[in-house]
Amino acid sequence: MKGGVGKTTLAVNVAYGLSFYNDKDVLLVDVDPQFNATQYLVQGAKYVKYIEDEDNLTITDIFRSNPLTFPTTTGTGKKIARPKPTLKNTTMNVVSYTNGPGKLDIIPSNLDLMTVETSERGAEYRLARFLDTIKEAYDNIIIDCPPTTSIYTCSAFLASDAIVTPVKPDHLSSIGLPLLDNVIAKYENDYAKKVTKLGVIFNMVHKGHRLDRRVMQEIRLSGRPYFTNYLRSSTTIARSVQARLPIFRYDDSKREHGPDLRNICNELLQKMES
Repeated sequence: MKGGVGKTTLAVNVAYGLSFYNDKDVLLVDVDPQFNATQYLVQGAKYVKYIEDEDNLTITDIFRSNPLTFPTTTGTGKKIARPKPTLKNTTMNVVSYTNGPGKLDIIPSNLDLMTVETSERGAEYRLARFLDTIKEAYDNIIIDCPPTTSIYTCSAFLASDAIVTPVKPDHLSSIGLPLLDNVIAKYENDYAKKVTKLGVIFNMVHKGHRLDRRVMQEIRLSGRPYFTNYLRSSTTIARSVQARLPIFRYDDSKREHGPDLRNICNELLQKMES
């Protein structure tokens, strides 16, 4: 429920880490209209080429139910039928490893997601229904969400078995936790669905800062589930994002952050198994 806490950076790197360290077939789903996860993982030229091919779809097409309508000279509009979303035409491969079974795919997003008609009855179920048709192709599916309550976060909730909450250990971020609790409780009540709360992952942690330690301790003592492993704050992470590389492949951060990420991935798998 707050921007700037590193949700996308963590989602992308955990997805990458599960495929690289744990030999998992992973799908990352970008349901944020700002499509930062897509921009992080997909080079500009590759993304443009993908979008320009009318046979390729994005997350926007999963949310849409009706044919696209384009204006014509008569002003009545022309409806264009779109292909039905499938595993093949909605996913882009980011990396496949020759020395192991792991791979990482993404369902990309784009700015057109903001134009989707969200008032249509049942629109919030479309993501869950689609992912249910392709989930057997993956070991793990991670959904990167926007920081605001919307049909996109509701759809992610309905499609998910579990929730992970990235938190930057500062006062404003900790305030967002009760707000998120209220939203999840409302979703659970409205849709009669329960999800497992795997816990808080502390992100962008300044290890030596007294305030960071205090906020982390307050959250731990609150009884809220949390990860014992966390990701430290560093300018090398920002540089790895700019270079469109996972932090364990960025030279300056291999030794510093690679072990942190690997530990988070292992703990995530342990929590899901238990």
